[in-house]
Amino acid sequence: VPFILGGAATTVLALVILSSAASLPQLVLGYLLLQIGDDLGTGPYGGMVSEVVPVEHRGRASAIMQVLQQSGNVLSALTAVVFKKPELIYVAIGVTNVTCAVVTAVTIRNFPNPERPEVKSSFFSAWLEPWRNLDFRRVYGAKFLNVLAFALISNYILYYLTDMFPSYKLFGVDFAHPKQAAGIIGI
Repeated sequence: VPFILGGAATTVLALVILSSAASLPQLVLGYLLLQIGDDLGTGPYGGMVSEVVPVEHRGRASAIMQVLQQSGNVLSALTAVVFKKPELIYVAIGVTNVTCAVVTAVTIRNFPNPERPEVKSSFFSAWLEPWRNLDFRRVYGAKFLNVLAFALISNYILYYLTDMFPSYKLFGVDFAHPKQAAGIIGI
């Protein structure tokens, strides 16, 4: 729980730095802090499934968690389209992050702390163990391809739209600017 709350606090600090960035070094510092805060909070959050969910329900719990994460991605893109101003988007991200961290911290206190078995393997053997499981490799491969495809498209879609289309109409709605159209495509 302290890591989740610390990650949320670091994320808010990063968003404050990013929202007021007036130079490239300040922007880089804010982005690095954002990544650190996100990793600090989401690592333990992702590991909670194995800590609090019985083995027979972990597959379903992981699937539900993935659906919620993808829903969060869609909602964050919609937030960007609705709020439009970066400052409002930063506030929405910060409020959502802190709210979810606090809800998680309060909720997780109700679970008993499981006894941790003594680890007798090295870091590398423990890291390699999941890769021996075909299901793990399939899930990892599917998530990797999903993230890769989104990253490739989202990095270049604005340039593509700007170069290839004179207007941005979708389902009868006219998006006056390619940034808005790119946001809709991202959703």
